[in-house]
Amino acid sequence: MVETSVQDLKPDQARELEEKMARIQESVAAPPILETARRVGRLMDGKISTLDEAMEALKAKMLRLTESADGLRGSTARKVVEVLSPSQSEGDMYSEMTARCTYMSETVMVFLDGTTRFADFFNEICMRFKGLKPGLFELKYSLPDYPSCALDSDLDMRLMFRSLAEFKRTSVDILVRICDFCANCVADGVQCSAAAAASSCVSVVSTVIDEPDYLGDFRPEDPKVYMSKQWREYIKCGDQKFRGGAVEFRQKLCMYAIEVGFVFVYVRNDKWRVIAECFNKLSEGCKWYINASLCPANNFFYIRQLNNVHTCSGVLRQQKHKLLSSTIVKTLINDEFRGNPSLKAHDIMDRLKNNYGLDITYRVAWKGKEKAMKELHGSDEDSYSMLT
Repeated sequence: MVETSVQDLKPDQARELEEKMARIQESVAAPPILETARRVGRLMDGKISTLDEAMEALKAKMLRLTESADGLRGSTARKVVEVLSPSQSEGDMYSEMTARCTYMSETVMVFLDGTTRFADFFNEICMRFKGLKPGLFELKYSLPDYPSCALDSDLDMRLMFRSLAEFKRTSVDILVRICDFCANCVADGVQCSAAAAASSCVSVVSTVIDEPDYLGDFRPEDPKVYMSKQWREYIKCGDQKFRGGAVEFRQKLCMYAIEVGFVFVYVRNDKWRVIAECFNKLSEGCKWYINASLCPANNFFYIRQLNNVHTCSGVLRQQKHKLLSSTIVKTLINDEFRGNPSLKAHDIMDRLKNNYGLDITYRVAWKGKEKAMKELHGSDEDSYSMLT
């Protein structure tokens, strides 16, 4: 088995391995055989064994021992093959898997295997997403307990496959994200690592499409970065504090879920403790979980437990979100409403669409305006009570 599975063993190595495995088999078979031989002509267990009886017993035991020793030898050989021939055991690791690549609000599926090079995968991303400039974005993927793993080289590709095999996953979510430092590098005339990796993609495009006489100085527009991008940083790690207590924590948790693209449900929700789980926990067994509570010493809210990795398939930013409430709308328009109290509901809808990439109904926009007006001027009941 070893000789047929491991091709690069030298003759002396194979011979030495064979001798050691034979000694293993002998160590299993020898003690019971010697014990049977000692019983001949001796009084043991109230009976004297004859030579014929001992031979029959010895024959039966030898057959059983041979079978068990062969089994042990075969299992040992298989373990040796796994150690000496890692390429055999890594075959499953390099099987084909699916990468769900998300850029802004669009997701495409890409098939990968262990032979996929990073440059080829990078070129595929460039071609699949329209308006994406090579060198101005970075790739991130998530694993359990590791929500933001970098992907920018062939080594990272191999490590990603190995990690996915260890977690027994056949798919991975990859985030295509515009990075500010790449944009600064390009503006300063410096090529960063991501831009260098994309050079092959740039060269391919330049050799195929060369129409300056027809297109003039046309350049594809930069993808729009919405003001909600910073919401991704609202929930980061354990022990993170929120000075506004439970109210601030709930609102930032909702805004974080809107930007990342998932829905959660409250397990407990009061002014002392908030516990939330992913909406897909029951249907897909998603592990995302957060637990935050009040610190009586300073009345701040602190994240006590956080598993910020989604194992479900429902993480995708959308323009409409059920957690986008009128309270969040009020927070977003507060400053503008103070300078322009005549702001209409349709104006609010347009601003959230253009600045945040989010769609809300007329009712949500109107209620958000009413809450902003109440916070600025107070309620009618408060005004009447002041007059009386």
